[in-house]
Amino acid sequence: MQFSTLLLSVAALVPSALACLVIDITYTLQTASSSSKLRATIVDNGGLVCYKDEINPSTASKSLFQLDPNVANVHDVNETFQECVAGYHTKFQVDLSDKNDKKGNNVMESYTYLDQFGNNPSYGPFGLGARNKIAATSTMPEQWNWHVEALGC
Repeated sequence: MQFSTLLLSVAALVPSALACLVIDITYTLQTASSSSKLRATIVDNGGLVCYKDEINPSTASKSLFQLDPNVANVHDVNETFQECVAGYHTKFQVDLSDKNDKKGNNVMESYTYLDQFGNNPSYGPFGLGARNKIAATSTMPEQWNWHVEALGC
């Protein structure tokens, strides 16, 4: 039985005012020898501002993930310091059930960032679309991917 790994990459490229938000979410299905995994990254203005790597995430049809400013208040997020840097926050929902994908369940609920003036503009909700299935190979489990370029890309 194949379970699910969510490899979630959320990438956002944003200059001084939000001009381009690129969201990439990948879900890799769990196998007998590997756990499911969620990976989320957001790149804003060329820098990584949000990162999440979660083993065995919820696999509901409306799985909600929230990335808040990390408690260490570091300026570089990675495997050690996850969530978002100060001033950034995102919340998204994706359909991680093994049933037919319902594209209406895949939504960027909100994306908030710190602009050059110290304000925190927020965008969303907007759809992430249907998932794209990437077939399993002998060395890689099946993956589901969402890729969206929004807000003036």
